[in-house]
Amino acid sequence: MSLIRSYIKLSRKVSWADILILISILAILYGVIHFGENFKVEFKPLAQIDLSPSALPEYTFFSLVRGFAAYGISLIFTLVYGYIAAYNRRAEKIMIPLLDILQSIPVLGFLPGLVIALIAVFPHSNIGLELAAILMIFTGQVWNMTFSFYRSLQSIPNELREAAKVYRLNWWQRFTKLELPYSTMGLVWNSMMSMAGGWFFLTISEAFIIGDKDFRLPGIGSYMSAAIHNGNVPAMIYAVIAMSLMIITVDQLLWKPLVAWAQKFKFEDTESAVIPKSKVLDILRSSHIISAVIEKIIFPIIQFLKPLASIKQKKVNSLQNRISAFQRFLKATVVWTFKIIFLLAVLFGSYKLFGLLIFVNVEEWKRLILPGIFPALVTGWVTATGGAWNASIVAEYVHFGNDILTATGLGAKITIATDSANFGVLAASVIAMSTTVVLINRFFWKKLYVLAEEKYSLTK
Repeated sequence: MSLIRSYIKLSRKVSWADILILISILAILYGVIHFGENFKVEFKPLAQIDLSPSALPEYTFFSLVRGFAAYGISLIFTLVYGYIAAYNRRAEKIMIPLLDILQSIPVLGFLPGLVIALIAVFPHSNIGLELAAILMIFTGQVWNMTFSFYRSLQSIPNELREAAKVYRLNWWQRFTKLELPYSTMGLVWNSMMSMAGGWFFLTISEAFIIGDKDFRLPGIGSYMSAAIHNGNVPAMIYAVIAMSLMIITVDQLLWKPLVAWAQKFKFEDTESAVIPKSKVLDILRSSHIISAVIEKIIFPIIQFLKPLASIKQKKVNSLQNRISAFQRFLKATVVWTFKIIFLLAVLFGSYKLFGLLIFVNVEEWKRLILPGIFPALVTGWVTATGGAWNASIVAEYVHFGNDILTATGLGAKITIATDSANFGVLAASVIAMSTTVVLINRFFWKKLYVLAEEKYSLTK
Protein backbone atom coordinates (compact mmCIF):
# COMPACT_ATOMS: atom_id res chain seq x y z
CA MET A 1 0.00 0.00 0.00
CA SER A 2 2.78 2.43 0.88
CA LEU A 3 4.38 1.76 -2.52
CA ILE A 4 1.07 2.50 -4.27
CA ARG A 5 0.63 5.71 -2.30
CA SER A 6 4.16 6.82 -3.23
CA TYR A 7 3.45 6.08 -6.91
CA ILE A 8 0.15 8.07 -6.79
CA LYS A 9 1.86 10.94 -5.01
CA LEU A 10 4.68 11.02 -7.58
CA SER A 11 2.25 10.82 -10.54
CA ARG A 12 0.35 13.85 -9.20
CA LYS A 13 3.57 15.84 -9.02
CA VAL A 14 4.79 14.94 -12.51
CA SER A 15 3.63 17.54 -15.07
CA TRP A 16 3.84 17.80 -18.88
CA ALA A 17 6.99 19.86 -18.39
CA ASP A 18 8.61 16.93 -16.56
CA ILE A 19 7.64 14.52 -19.35
CA LEU A 20 9.01 16.90 -22.01
CA ILE A 21 12.26 17.36 -20.12
CA LEU A 22 12.64 13.63 -19.52
CA ILE A 23 12.10 12.86 -23.24
CA SER A 24 14.61 15.57 -24.17
CA ILE A 25 17.22 14.19 -21.78
CA LEU A 26 16.80 10.66 -23.12
CA ALA A 27 17.02 11.91 -26.74
CA ILE A 28 20.20 13.84 -25.97
CA LEU A 29 21.73 10.87 -24.19
CA TYR A 30 20.96 8.61 -27.16
CA GLY A 31 22.47 11.18 -29.55
CA VAL A 32 25.63 11.54 -27.48
CA ILE A 33 26.05 7.75 -27.26
CA HIS A 34 25.53 7.51 -31.06
CA PHE A 35 28.13 10.24 -31.54
CA GLY A 36 30.50 8.40 -29.23
CA GLU A 37 30.39 5.39 -31.54
CA ASN A 38 32.47 7.44 -34.02
CA PHE A 39 35.35 7.29 -31.60
CA LYS A 40 35.46 3.49 -31.87
CA VAL A 41 35.41 3.49 -35.69
CA GLU A 42 38.65 2.46 -37.39
CA PHE A 43 40.70 5.49 -38.37
CA LYS A 44 39.72 6.74 -41.87
CA PRO A 45 41.37 10.02 -43.03
CA LEU A 46 38.63 10.53 -45.66
CA ALA A 47 35.08 9.97 -44.45
CA GLN A 48 32.39 9.70 -47.14
CA ILE A 49 30.16 12.78 -46.83
CA ASP A 50 26.55 12.27 -47.93
CA LEU A 51 25.28 15.52 -49.55
CA SER A 52 21.60 14.55 -49.41
CA PRO A 53 19.40 16.71 -47.14
CA SER A 54 18.40 13.63 -45.13
CA ALA A 55 21.95 13.36 -43.76
CA LEU A 56 21.93 16.89 -42.33
CA PRO A 57 20.08 16.25 -39.04
CA GLU A 58 22.65 13.68 -37.94
CA TYR A 59 25.60 15.78 -39.18
CA THR A 60 24.20 18.86 -37.44
CA PHE A 61 23.88 17.00 -34.15
CA PHE A 62 27.45 15.70 -34.41
CA SER A 63 28.76 19.25 -34.94
CA LEU A 64 26.63 20.44 -32.03
CA VAL A 65 28.16 17.84 -29.71
CA ARG A 66 31.69 18.84 -30.79
CA GLY A 67 30.84 22.50 -30.25
CA PHE A 68 29.58 21.94 -26.72
CA ALA A 69 32.45 19.61 -25.86
CA ALA A 70 34.81 22.41 -26.93
CA TYR A 71 32.75 24.89 -24.91
CA GLY A 72 33.05 22.76 -21.79
CA ILE A 73 36.84 22.76 -22.15
CA SER A 74 36.78 26.51 -22.87
CA LEU A 75 34.75 27.22 -19.74
CA ILE A 76 37.09 25.25 -17.48
CA PHE A 77 40.13 26.92 -19.08
CA THR A 78 38.48 30.35 -18.67
CA LEU A 79 37.72 29.96 -14.99
CA VAL A 80 41.16 28.60 -14.06
CA TYR A 81 43.32 30.76 -16.36
CA GLY A 82 41.34 33.97 -15.82
CA TYR A 83 41.29 33.56 -12.04
CA ILE A 84 45.03 32.97 -11.73
CA ALA A 85 45.85 35.87 -14.11
CA ALA A 86 43.58 38.24 -12.17
CA TYR A 87 45.03 37.52 -8.72
CA ASN A 88 48.62 36.43 -9.21
CA ARG A 89 50.57 39.53 -10.23
CA ARG A 90 53.72 37.67 -11.21
CA ALA A 91 51.78 35.14 -13.27
CA GLU A 92 49.70 37.95 -14.82
CA LYS A 93 52.81 39.49 -16.42
CA ILE A 94 53.33 36.25 -18.35
CA MET A 95 49.79 34.89 -18.73
CA ILE A 96 48.10 37.97 -20.25
CA PRO A 97 50.78 38.58 -22.95
CA LEU A 98 50.68 34.82 -23.61
CA LEU A 99 46.89 34.95 -23.93
CA ASP A 100 47.37 37.88 -26.31
CA ILE A 101 49.72 35.79 -28.46
CA LEU A 102 47.52 32.68 -28.38
CA GLN A 103 44.47 34.76 -29.42
CA SER A 104 46.43 36.09 -32.42
CA ILE A 105 47.43 32.62 -33.66
CA PRO A 106 44.93 31.54 -36.36
CA VAL A 107 43.04 28.26 -36.08
CA LEU A 108 45.12 26.79 -38.93
CA GLY A 109 48.23 27.57 -36.91
CA PHE A 110 47.19 24.94 -34.37
CA LEU A 111 45.93 22.48 -37.00
CA PRO A 112 48.98 20.50 -38.22
CA GLY A 113 50.51 19.98 -34.81
CA LEU A 114 47.26 18.89 -33.18
CA VAL A 115 46.29 16.48 -35.97
CA ILE A 116 49.70 14.86 -36.36
CA ALA A 117 50.23 14.48 -32.62
CA LEU A 118 46.77 13.11 -31.79
CA ILE A 119 46.67 10.71 -34.75
CA ALA A 120 50.05 9.40 -33.62
CA VAL A 121 48.66 8.81 -30.12
CA PHE A 122 45.46 7.11 -31.44
CA PRO A 123 46.55 5.47 -34.77
CA HIS A 124 43.83 2.80 -34.91
CA SER A 125 40.67 4.81 -34.17
CA ASN A 126 39.00 8.16 -34.88
CA ILE A 127 39.63 9.38 -31.34
CA GLY A 128 42.65 11.49 -32.33
CA LEU A 129 40.83 13.11 -35.26
CA GLU A 130 37.74 13.83 -33.13
CA LEU A 131 39.85 15.31 -30.34
CA ALA A 132 41.76 17.45 -32.87
CA ALA A 133 38.46 18.83 -34.26
CA ILE A 134 37.15 19.60 -30.76
CA LEU A 135 40.39 21.31 -29.75
CA MET A 136 40.40 23.41 -32.95
CA ILE A 137 36.85 24.56 -32.19
CA PHE A 138 38.12 25.29 -28.68
CA THR A 139 40.81 27.63 -30.12
CA GLY A 140 38.04 29.56 -31.89
CA GLN A 141 36.05 29.98 -28.66
CA VAL A 142 38.17 30.30 -25.59
CA TRP A 143 40.10 33.60 -25.85
CA ASN A 144 37.01 35.83 -25.87
CA MET A 145 35.63 34.15 -22.76
CA THR A 146 38.93 34.25 -20.90
CA PHE A 147 39.50 37.96 -21.54
CA SER A 148 35.93 38.69 -20.40
CA PHE A 149 36.27 36.74 -17.16
CA TYR A 150 39.69 38.23 -16.40
CA ARG A 151 38.42 41.80 -16.97
CA SER A 152 35.29 41.15 -14.90
CA LEU A 153 37.36 40.01 -11.93
CA GLN A 154 39.52 43.13 -12.23
CA SER A 155 36.50 45.44 -12.30
CA ILE A 156 34.79 44.21 -9.12
CA PRO A 157 34.05 47.32 -7.01
CA ASN A 158 36.27 47.83 -3.98
CA GLU A 159 33.28 48.11 -1.65
CA LEU A 160 32.19 44.57 -2.55
CA ARG A 161 35.67 43.26 -1.89
CA GLU A 162 35.68 45.03 1.45
CA ALA A 163 32.32 43.48 2.30
CA ALA A 164 33.75 40.03 1.52
CA LYS A 165 36.59 40.72 3.94
CA VAL A 166 34.24 41.96 6.64
CA TYR A 167 32.23 38.73 6.40
CA ARG A 168 35.47 36.76 6.40
CA LEU A 169 34.65 34.77 3.26
CA ASN A 170 37.22 32.16 2.36
CA TRP A 171 38.40 31.92 -1.29
CA TRP A 172 35.69 29.41 -2.28
CA GLN A 173 32.90 31.48 -0.69
CA ARG A 174 34.32 34.64 -2.30
CA PHE A 175 34.48 32.89 -5.69
CA THR A 176 30.92 31.47 -5.57
CA LYS A 177 29.19 34.40 -3.84
CA LEU A 178 31.04 37.41 -5.33
CA GLU A 179 33.48 36.79 -8.20
CA LEU A 180 31.56 34.23 -10.27
CA PRO A 181 28.14 35.96 -9.83
CA TYR A 182 29.66 39.36 -10.69
CA SER A 183 31.23 37.97 -13.89
CA THR A 184 28.23 35.83 -14.90
CA MET A 185 26.51 38.41 -17.17
CA GLY A 186 29.70 39.09 -19.13
CA LEU A 187 30.53 35.41 -19.25
CA VAL A 188 27.09 34.46 -20.62
CA TRP A 189 27.15 37.10 -23.37
CA ASN A 190 30.74 36.30 -24.32
CA SER A 191 29.94 32.58 -24.30
CA MET A 192 27.35 33.28 -27.00
CA MET A 193 29.96 35.15 -29.06
CA SER A 194 32.51 32.41 -28.48
CA MET A 195 30.15 29.68 -29.65
CA ALA A 196 29.46 31.80 -32.77
CA GLY A 197 33.22 31.96 -33.35
CA GLY A 198 33.41 28.19 -33.10
CA TRP A 199 30.62 27.76 -35.70
CA PHE A 200 32.46 30.16 -38.03
CA PHE A 201 35.48 27.86 -38.23
CA LEU A 202 33.49 24.62 -38.36
CA THR A 203 34.41 23.89 -42.02
CA ILE A 204 38.10 24.13 -41.11
CA SER A 205 37.73 22.08 -37.95
CA GLU A 206 35.85 19.15 -39.52
CA ALA A 207 37.41 19.06 -43.03
CA PHE A 208 41.01 20.01 -43.74
CA ILE A 209 43.91 19.14 -46.01
CA ILE A 210 47.49 18.63 -44.89
CA GLY A 211 49.78 17.85 -47.80
CA ASP A 212 48.35 14.94 -49.77
CA LYS A 213 46.00 13.85 -46.96
CA ASP A 214 42.36 14.91 -46.79
CA PHE A 215 40.84 14.61 -43.32
CA ARG A 216 37.06 14.72 -42.84
CA LEU A 217 34.68 13.99 -40.02
CA PRO A 218 30.90 13.62 -40.40
CA GLY A 219 29.41 17.00 -39.51
CA ILE A 220 27.73 20.10 -40.91
CA GLY A 221 31.13 21.76 -41.41
CA SER A 222 32.45 18.91 -43.56
CA TYR A 223 29.05 18.83 -45.38
CA MET A 224 29.45 22.52 -46.26
CA SER A 225 33.10 21.99 -47.24
CA ALA A 226 32.19 19.10 -49.57
CA ALA A 227 29.30 21.10 -51.07
CA ILE A 228 31.60 24.06 -51.80
CA HIS A 229 34.33 21.78 -53.18
CA ASN A 230 31.83 20.06 -55.53
CA GLY A 231 30.12 23.34 -56.48
CA ASN A 232 26.81 21.88 -55.27
CA VAL A 233 24.72 25.04 -54.70
CA PRO A 234 21.55 23.27 -53.41
CA ALA A 235 23.64 21.42 -50.81
CA MET A 236 25.20 24.73 -49.73
CA ILE A 237 21.72 26.18 -49.25
CA TYR A 238 20.65 23.11 -47.26
CA ALA A 239 23.72 23.49 -45.04
CA VAL A 240 23.07 27.19 -44.42
CA ILE A 241 19.44 26.44 -43.51
CA ALA A 242 20.49 23.60 -41.19
CA MET A 243 23.12 25.72 -39.45
CA SER A 244 20.68 28.63 -39.10
CA LEU A 245 18.08 26.34 -37.54
CA MET A 246 20.72 24.90 -35.21
CA ILE A 247 21.84 28.34 -34.05
CA ILE A 248 18.25 29.54 -33.55
CA THR A 249 17.37 26.39 -31.61
CA VAL A 250 20.41 26.70 -29.36
CA ASP A 251 19.61 30.37 -28.80
CA GLN A 252 16.02 29.64 -27.78
CA LEU A 253 16.70 26.55 -25.69
CA LEU A 254 19.98 27.57 -24.06
CA TRP A 255 21.20 31.14 -24.42
CA LYS A 256 17.88 32.93 -23.98
CA PRO A 257 17.09 31.03 -20.75
CA LEU A 258 20.65 31.65 -19.52
CA VAL A 259 20.41 35.39 -20.20
CA ALA A 260 17.09 35.53 -18.34
CA TRP A 261 18.50 33.50 -15.45
CA ALA A 262 21.66 35.64 -15.25
CA GLN A 263 19.64 38.82 -14.64
CA LYS A 264 19.67 38.06 -10.94
CA PHE A 265 23.44 38.59 -10.94
CA LYS A 266 23.21 41.98 -12.67
CA PHE A 267 25.03 44.69 -10.75
CA GLU A 268 22.93 47.86 -11.03
CA ASP A 269 21.79 50.63 -8.72
CA THR A 270 18.43 50.86 -10.54
CA GLU A 271 16.14 48.19 -11.99
CA SER A 272 16.25 47.64 -15.78
CA ALA A 273 13.24 48.89 -17.81
CA VAL A 274 13.25 45.69 -19.90
CA ILE A 275 13.83 42.37 -18.17
CA PRO A 276 14.64 39.40 -20.48
CA LYS A 277 12.27 36.45 -20.11
CA SER A 278 12.31 32.88 -21.35
CA LYS A 279 9.48 30.34 -21.57
CA VAL A 280 12.04 27.54 -21.52
CA LEU A 281 13.40 28.85 -18.21
CA ASP A 282 9.85 28.98 -16.82
CA ILE A 283 9.34 25.33 -17.85
CA LEU A 284 12.61 24.30 -16.23
CA ARG A 285 11.69 26.12 -13.02
CA SER A 286 8.31 24.37 -12.88
CA SER A 287 9.81 20.93 -13.39
CA HIS A 288 9.81 18.59 -10.41
CA ILE A 289 12.53 16.49 -12.04
CA ILE A 290 14.92 19.44 -12.31
CA SER A 291 14.14 20.48 -8.73
CA ALA A 292 14.78 16.95 -7.49
CA VAL A 293 18.08 16.70 -9.39
CA ILE A 294 19.25 20.03 -7.96
CA GLU A 295 18.13 19.19 -4.44
CA LYS A 296 19.19 15.55 -4.26
CA ILE A 297 22.29 15.46 -6.50
CA ILE A 298 23.80 18.82 -7.47
CA PHE A 299 23.43 20.59 -4.12
CA PRO A 300 24.93 17.71 -2.09
CA ILE A 301 27.87 17.51 -4.54
CA ILE A 302 28.50 21.26 -4.15
CA GLN A 303 28.35 20.92 -0.39
CA PHE A 304 30.77 18.00 -0.52
CA LEU A 305 33.22 19.86 -2.79
CA LYS A 306 33.23 23.09 -0.79
CA PRO A 307 36.03 22.14 1.54
CA LEU A 308 37.87 20.21 -1.20
CA ALA A 309 37.68 22.77 -4.00
CA SER A 310 41.00 24.11 -5.25
CA ILE A 311 40.34 24.84 -7.79
CA LYS A 312 28.65 33.77 -36.22
CA GLN A 313 16.99 42.80 -66.55
CA LYS A 314 16.67 42.42 -69.82
CA LYS A 315 16.80 45.36 -72.40
CA VAL A 316 14.26 46.00 -75.33
CA ASN A 317 14.66 47.68 -78.88
CA SER A 318 12.97 50.13 -81.34
CA LEU A 319 9.97 52.23 -80.37
CA GLN A 320 9.10 50.24 -77.24
CA ASN A 321 12.63 50.70 -75.99
CA ARG A 322 12.38 54.49 -76.44
CA ILE A 323 8.98 54.64 -74.78
CA SER A 324 10.24 52.54 -71.87
CA ALA A 325 13.35 54.70 -71.59
CA PHE A 326 11.19 57.87 -71.49
CA GLN A 327 8.95 56.29 -68.88
CA ARG A 328 11.96 55.34 -66.80
CA PHE A 329 13.29 58.89 -67.16
CA LEU A 330 10.01 60.36 -65.90
CA LYS A 331 9.85 57.84 -63.08
CA ALA A 332 13.46 58.48 -62.09
CA THR A 333 12.85 62.24 -62.20
CA VAL A 334 9.84 61.97 -59.92
CA VAL A 335 11.61 59.55 -57.57
CA TRP A 336 14.76 61.64 -57.32
CA THR A 337 12.68 64.81 -56.81
CA PHE A 338 10.97 63.21 -53.85
CA LYS A 339 14.32 61.86 -52.59
CA ILE A 340 15.89 65.32 -52.72
CA ILE A 341 12.89 66.87 -50.97
CA PHE A 342 12.97 64.14 -48.35
CA LEU A 343 16.72 64.53 -47.89
CA LEU A 344 16.42 68.31 -47.47
CA ALA A 345 13.64 67.79 -44.95
CA VAL A 346 15.77 65.29 -43.01
CA LEU A 347 18.78 67.61 -43.09
CA PHE A 348 16.69 70.56 -41.89
CA GLY A 349 15.08 68.48 -39.16
CA SER A 350 18.47 67.10 -38.13
CA TYR A 351 19.89 70.62 -37.98
CA LYS A 352 17.08 71.72 -35.73
CA LEU A 353 17.36 68.60 -33.59
CA PHE A 354 21.11 69.01 -33.31
CA GLY A 355 20.66 72.58 -32.18
CA LEU A 356 18.14 71.42 -29.60
CA LEU A 357 20.10 68.47 -28.26
CA ILE A 358 23.67 69.68 -28.63
CA PHE A 359 23.95 70.27 -24.93
CA VAL A 360 21.73 67.26 -23.86
CA ASN A 361 22.35 64.30 -26.25
CA VAL A 362 26.06 64.93 -26.70
CA GLU A 363 26.65 65.66 -23.02
CA GLU A 364 24.83 62.48 -22.00
CA TRP A 365 27.07 60.37 -24.27
CA LYS A 366 30.18 62.16 -23.13
CA ARG A 367 29.53 62.09 -19.42
CA LEU A 368 27.37 59.00 -18.87
CA ILE A 369 26.86 56.49 -21.70
CA LEU A 370 30.41 56.29 -23.10
CA PRO A 371 32.14 56.12 -19.71
CA GLY A 372 29.68 53.45 -18.59
CA ILE A 373 30.23 51.13 -21.56
CA PHE A 374 33.85 51.96 -22.41
CA PRO A 375 35.63 49.13 -20.51
CA ALA A 376 33.37 46.46 -22.02
CA LEU A 377 33.57 48.19 -25.41
CA VAL A 378 37.37 47.92 -25.46
CA THR A 379 37.23 44.21 -24.64
CA GLY A 380 34.71 43.75 -27.45
CA TRP A 381 36.95 45.64 -29.90
CA VAL A 382 39.96 43.50 -29.04
CA THR A 383 38.15 40.18 -29.43
CA ALA A 384 36.36 41.39 -32.61
CA THR A 385 39.63 42.35 -34.30
CA GLY A 386 41.13 39.03 -33.20
CA GLY A 387 38.22 37.26 -34.89
CA ALA A 388 38.71 39.42 -38.02
CA TRP A 389 42.33 38.28 -38.32
CA ASN A 390 41.20 34.68 -38.10
CA ALA A 391 38.39 35.31 -40.61
CA SER A 392 40.95 36.51 -43.18
CA ILE A 393 42.13 32.91 -43.49
CA VAL A 394 38.67 31.76 -44.58
CA ALA A 395 37.95 34.86 -46.70
CA GLU A 396 41.21 34.99 -48.70
CA TYR A 397 41.36 31.39 -49.96
CA VAL A 398 38.26 29.47 -51.09
CA HIS A 399 37.81 26.16 -52.98
CA PHE A 400 34.67 26.32 -55.19
CA GLY A 401 34.20 23.30 -57.42
CA ASN A 402 37.31 23.02 -59.59
CA ASP A 403 38.19 26.67 -59.02
CA ILE A 404 40.32 28.24 -56.30
CA LEU A 405 39.50 31.83 -55.42
CA THR A 406 42.35 33.66 -53.74
CA ALA A 407 43.20 37.14 -52.57
CA THR A 408 46.68 38.38 -51.79
CA GLY A 409 47.17 38.31 -48.06
CA LEU A 410 48.58 36.56 -45.06
CA GLY A 411 45.41 34.53 -44.55
CA ALA A 412 45.72 32.98 -48.03
CA LYS A 413 49.41 32.32 -47.38
CA ILE A 414 48.59 30.36 -44.23
CA THR A 415 45.89 28.28 -45.95
CA ILE A 416 48.13 27.46 -48.93
CA ALA A 417 50.99 26.48 -46.63
CA THR A 418 48.66 24.19 -44.66
CA ASP A 419 47.23 22.52 -47.82
CA SER A 420 50.74 21.85 -49.15
CA ALA A 421 52.15 20.82 -45.77
CA ASN A 422 54.81 23.54 -46.06
CA PHE A 423 55.40 23.82 -42.34
CA GLY A 424 58.27 26.32 -42.68
CA VAL A 425 56.12 28.88 -44.53
CA LEU A 426 53.20 28.10 -42.20
CA ALA A 427 55.29 28.76 -39.10
CA ALA A 428 56.74 31.99 -40.56
CA SER A 429 53.25 33.22 -41.59
CA VAL A 430 51.75 32.44 -38.19
CA ILE A 431 54.64 34.21 -36.45
CA ALA A 432 54.19 37.25 -38.74
CA MET A 433 50.44 37.40 -38.01
CA SER A 434 50.91 36.86 -34.28
CA THR A 435 53.63 39.50 -34.06
CA THR A 436 51.49 42.04 -35.93
CA VAL A 437 48.47 41.42 -33.73
CA VAL A 438 50.49 41.53 -30.52
CA LEU A 439 52.20 44.80 -31.52
CA ILE A 440 48.83 46.39 -32.31
CA ASN A 441 47.49 45.17 -28.99
CA ARG A 442 50.52 46.39 -27.05
CA PHE A 443 50.73 49.87 -28.60
CA PHE A 444 47.05 50.60 -29.24
CA TRP A 445 44.59 48.42 -27.38
CA LYS A 446 46.60 48.38 -24.16
CA LYS A 447 46.51 52.19 -23.99
CA LEU A 448 42.73 52.06 -24.36
CA TYR A 449 42.58 49.49 -21.55
CA VAL A 450 44.57 51.78 -19.29
CA LEU A 451 42.28 54.70 -20.21
CA ALA A 452 39.23 52.52 -19.47
CA GLU A 453 40.54 51.48 -16.06
CA GLU A 454 41.89 54.86 -14.91
CA LYS A 455 39.37 57.33 -16.34
CA TYR A 456 36.15 55.57 -17.34
CA SER A 457 35.73 52.88 -14.72
CA LEU A 458 32.58 53.51 -12.68
CA THR A 459 33.37 50.85 -10.08
CA LYS A 460 36.67 52.14 -8.69
